[in-house]
Amino acid sequence: DCYETAYALNNWGMAAMGLGLAQEAHDLFNRSLQMRRQQKRPWGLGSALYNLGYLCVLQGDFAQAQAYLHEALEVYRTLSDARGLGLVLAGLGQLYTSLGEYGAAREMFRQSLSFGLQLGDPFTQSAALLGLGTLDGIEYRNEACNQRLQASLEAAYQTGDQISIARALVGLGRLAMRDRAYERALKLQRQALDRFVQSHYPWGEALAYNHLGRTFLALGELAEGKAYYQLALEQALRLGAIPLALRAMAGLTPQLEASLAQEVWRLVAHHKSADAWVREEIRRHTSEPLPPSLVPLEEIVQRVLEAT
Repeated sequence: DCYETAYALNNWGMAAMGLGLAQEAHDLFNRSLQMRRQQKRPWGLGSALYNLGYLCVLQGDFAQAQAYLHEALEVYRTLSDARGLGLVLAGLGQLYTSLGEYGAAREMFRQSLSFGLQLGDPFTQSAALLGLGTLDGIEYRNEACNQRLQASLEAAYQTGDQISIARALVGLGRLAMRDRAYERALKLQRQALDRFVQSHYPWGEALAYNHLGRTFLALGELAEGKAYYQLALEQALRLGAIPLALRAMAGLTPQLEASLAQEVWRLVAHHKSADAWVREEIRRHTSEPLPPSLVPLEEIVQRVLEAT
């Protein structure tokens, strides 16, 4: 039964992606997608496209992610599938946030939240509110950020999904960092890490390691900060999560020798897989425009790991 086989391949891919087996997940999603296309049946096609697109977002292949997610959006619109639309719009919001297209991202998250409220679906609501809160944080609207993140956390608790809860906790920890409430930030980030570990979700672990590294360095705990950033970098590389790897290297620059730090800044400031807010942060801390790095990513990563 080709229809049921495609369904099973897609779910198998979701399990592989959750465990951080990115290449296996990509192959399974792609097999499911090709079978769906041959069947010419829209049910299930949107799911395979969405999963491939979301995996591409995690790995920093933003151009391919955009193609998959927009096609998924059209499929779900054709089907009038409100839940599918809510999920894909949240995925597009995350993509546009990474690209620095914050107005487009906000509109995607708003539409996603509307579908989540319409359906009474706390999972979609939590994802959309987290995205909106993240944008508020990027744009320094701290009170709105806090309200949105708290609402995201409440919706996540309704789902019982530990990964959604942990993501909201990471966001609140990041906001606590901005308020220089470092002990609260550490508490929230450790709670998030515990939930990611219990859920066997390595993407989340790499995210939490990044934020713990940042917080410990802010506290002046240099050894702990470097150790967590190194964990983040190593975990991100295993996953092929280039955006998280670039975040970790950018976070480590204050602890690197000046010429290597400069090379990292040049790499991150121009890398197509770097999150826009990370690129913007680097450019704010440099007095002159940074030319692109001519050194391959792999070589710089090796030098950073040897230095730490």
